[in-house]
This record gives sequence, structure tokens and C-alpha cells, in this order.
Amino acid sequence: MSHNLKILLMYKMRWSVITNYFSRFLLILLALVFFAPGGTISAQAVEDITITGKVADASSEEALPGVNVILKEPIRVQ
Repeated sequence: MSHNLKILLMYKMRWSVITNYFSRFLLILLALVFFAPGGTISAQAVEDITITGKVADASSEEALPGVNVILKEPIRVQ
């Protein structure tokens, strides 16, 4: 790593820039997990899952195309 790049990383990068890149990385990671061909998502059993906000119908194809949602127990929506 060059000296100029170290100075740039230490002094010029503000916190908002770092969080912006981090949020982009998380969005790309989520897109790869959800929309990768043949990808699977496994989750452990959870006692109570609460989802706030607007929730699409899990059975509709428009919600997440190509992703099958299987719920063992109903999810409480607030």
C-alpha cells in the first residue's frame, strides 16, 4: 500500500463515506444470497419473529421471484 493511499484512508475518508461503502457491500451481499441461482438460505428456529413495516405476500411471485419461502410457524406482523 502506497504512502499516499494510507494518508488518503486516514485523513480524507469521512465516517459517512465508510458507512456508505459498507451499506453498498451489505446490499450486494444480500442480492447475491437471495438471487444467486440455486442458492439456499437456511435459518435456525426462532421463538418469535417480528416484522415491522410493509410486508409483501410471501406466496406471491412478485415478492421475491425465484425464492421459495417456507414457514413452519406463522410470523406475527405488527
